[in-house]
Parts: sequence; structure tokens; C-alpha cells
Amino acid sequence: MTRNFFRRHALFFTVFALIGVALPFGIRDGNDWGGDFAIYILQARNFAEHKPFYQTPYVATPESLGHQPAIYPPLASLVVAPVYAARGLDYRSMKLVLALFLWLSLPLYYGIGCRRGVKPGAMVVILLLFILSPLVLSVEQSVGSDFVFVFISALALLSIGEIYRRGWDTTHPLMSGILAAVLLFLCYLTRATGLALIAGFVAYDLWRTRRIRVFGLVAAGLIAVAFLVYTRFLFDARGQYGSQFVMQPRIWALNAIAYLETPAAIWGAAPAFIRYPLAMVTLGLAAAGMARRLRRPELAEFYLALWLAVLLAYVISDRRYMLPAIPFMLMYAAEALDALTNRIEGTLPAWKSTWRIGLATCILVALATSFANLRGAETGPIRDGVSQPSFAELCDFLRLNIPADGLILSWNPRVFALYTGKHSALYPQDSSPAIFERALPSGASRFLVFHRQDLDRQSLSPYLNYAGPRLGMRFENSDFQVFAIPDSPNRP
Repeated sequence: MTRNFFRRHALFFTVFALIGVALPFGIRDGNDWGGDFAIYILQARNFAEHKPFYQTPYVATPESLGHQPAIYPPLASLVVAPVYAARGLDYRSMKLVLALFLWLSLPLYYGIGCRRGVKPGAMVVILLLFILSPLVLSVEQSVGSDFVFVFISALALLSIGEIYRRGWDTTHPLMSGILAAVLLFLCYLTRATGLALIAGFVAYDLWRTRRIRVFGLVAAGLIAVAFLVYTRFLFDARGQYGSQFVMQPRIWALNAIAYLETPAAIWGAAPAFIRYPLAMVTLGLAAAGMARRLRRPELAEFYLALWLAVLLAYVISDRRYMLPAIPFMLMYAAEALDALTNRIEGTLPAWKSTWRIGLATCILVALATSFANLRGAETGPIRDGVSQPSFAELCDFLRLNIPADGLILSWNPRVFALYTGKHSALYPQDSSPAIFERALPSGASRFLVFHRQDLDRQSLSPYLNYAGPRLGMRFENSDFQVFAIPDSPNRP
């Protein structure tokens, strides 16, 4: 049996090993300006220094909370905390540890697909399309929670699926409920939107049996207790996310359009005349495959429906949020394509050979186009970001010259909080100089960082011209200026 198992899945094990060998070579040192990564590393620093993970120098304001939360769920930070403790701000090492979770998620998705009836060869193609997409190649260049969540959510789906398949939810409800609760709550501790998987599990278990059972009650009860302990005694993150969801149909429609383009991101480096036909075919097949699945849905369908609902209501759209859903989208497409193949070969046997040759050709084109994505991937350290010498010079000045009670105002406060250890906040977002000045936080030691790029030129130039000589320039280099804001600015 073991020999037959490895023979049946030999192609996957070979591809999995090759990806593991190649993965480290795609990791670049440094990080772009971003901002999310800074919070993850600040929390990792706190874990390494045995401090409360949520106590950081970043000062959130009502204006910044909508797109610059002060806290993220702690599991991803806990993962990179040992790296920070051993190597400090070694971005490449942190990214390598996080990429390991992406690599380890491949056997989980492979297992999920095979359990759902997708052929092993098709699953290998699916995973290659997934991991070679520019979306994945770009996400692996930043420190974040994406790959940890991809791994944890896939582990939860596969494990809970096995519980149902083997009937353990009936024969061993207590232990199975505990296992499900642990895995589902780990999803929440990785991303707040992991609540979609928890809600999907509760809804699916009730729908599946039409009654409350010990298994579902134990799992839901333990998650509720864990959630209360976490939010009441460790940290209540609800205020960080409430402002990020909107009840605006226009935003929902724009987000839906943006996410419908996700299949095109799989072949993002290809010319439009190749990328969009592949994307349209994939999207059409995925819709057909999902429609077939909804006749007898599993936990994954409940989870994906709620996950997409959360993304549609989110204040911004970012295709990286679709990472956990992309393998399933490709599985739906593969299932629909397999059903179409069986129908064609059953009703038109004379076309069997022609259809198979055409299908193989299309798959080879899709794979070749995915491998071509590697040609467009950038290599070497990331220069445009925190590795810039001018930024290091600026941070040296701020660390040495800003008093302990000082406040840095900038376009990227979370990054300045990480690199200077000083209190840092987003400057007011109203470009009207008088309103901007009235919105400035009070205090004796306030410093405004001006970055010579379009965002700061548009946002800060009116105020800098308005304040004029009342602002004292304290620092200047090729990319940055620092101004001291007077103690009692003139207010109209």
C-alpha cells in the first residue's frame, strides 16, 4: 500500500521537493515602504523582549485606523520573533521562515484537492500555477501574515474535513471538537478575518446535521471562551478593525470588480492577449465548478462564501487577500473541466483524441506562461524602501535628536516607530493649511517629516508654504526634510 501511495503521488513529491530547493533563491533582502510589516516586526520585537505584544510607539489616530491599524493578530509575529531575537532586522531570514509556511501548505492543499476528487496530476498543475503567480512572488517579499494564514487555514480545512469523513465528529465528539476549536482559533490569531472560517464552520455543522451536536457545541464553546479571554484579558482588537468595513454598495461593487480580475494575476507577467483569455476561461470554469459544488457543499464552500463577503465590505481591495481562495478557485475550474471532458468523450467519442490533445496544449500553455512569470520577477535587495541610505541617515537623526516625549508626524508612522523607537503618528489628512494646523496634536516636541515624493508634496506643501518661517528645519538630505512644529502655532 505504501509503495502504491508514493507511486500515485510521485509527481507531487518531486515537484514539492524542487519547489523547496528553489524557494529560498526568490527571497530578496530589504522591504518596500509598506507599513504593515513594521507592526508585525514591532510585535515580534516585543515577544523577543518579553513585553506585551501590542505596546508599540505607533500612535493610532481616527484618521489612520481605517488603513493603518496599530495591532495585528499575534501569531505571525510570534513566528518571526525567534528570528528577530537571533538576527535583528534581518528581512531575508524573516521572509524565509514565512515562506516555509507557504511551502508546507502545498501538501495540505494537495490533500484537500485529492479528497475532493481532483486528480493528482491536476492538483500538481494547480499548485504550480498558484506558487508561480506574481501575486505569490510579490507577497513573499514582505513580512506579513499571508503565508502563515494560508497554512493554518488549509490545515484546519483538511483536518476538519477528515473528522467529518472518518465520522469522528460522532464517535469522538469531545476530542474532535477540541482539535477543531484549536485550529480555528489559530486562524483568528493569524488574521482577524479568520472569523470567516469560524463562522463558516458553525454554519456548516448546523446545516449538515440540522441539529446542535456535542462536536459542534464543544468546538464553538471553546472558541467563544478563548475569544473572550483573548479580548478581555490580553487585548481587545475590535477597535482596530471596526472602521475598516463599510456599508456602501459602491465600494462593494468596486471590490467585486477588482477581485474578479484575480485569475489574471495568476499570469500577471504575460502579455494581455494571453493573460486575459486564460483568466476568462479559468473564471468561467471556476464559476461552473462552484455551482456544481453548491449542490453538495462542504466546509470550504461556506468558508469561501463568508471570506468573499468580508473582502467585499473591506474598505480597500488588495488581491493578496485572495491568496487562500486561489487554490480553491483553480480546483473548481479543474472539476468543471473534468466534467466537461467526460461529457465530450461520452457523447463525441470520435473527438476524444482531438479534445485531449487540445486540452493538453492549453495546460502546457498555462504552465509555460506561469514559468514565464519568473522572468519578470525582480532579484537582488529591495532598494526603494527602508534600505535607502537617506532613510537610514534620517532615522539616525531622529533617534538621537527627538526627546523621549516627542512625536514624529509622517506619511508612514508605523515604519518610523519601528526604526526610531519614538512615538509616531500620521499627520492630519486635510490639505487645507488652516484645518491641517488645527488638527495637529498638541505637545511641545512635534516634528514633521517631509518625504520628497508625490504624496507628501500634495499633502504637505500647502501647509509648509502657509506656516513658512514659523517652522524650523532641523534636518535635510537628498530625500527627506524634518521640521520642528512650534509649541503654540498660530490658529486662525
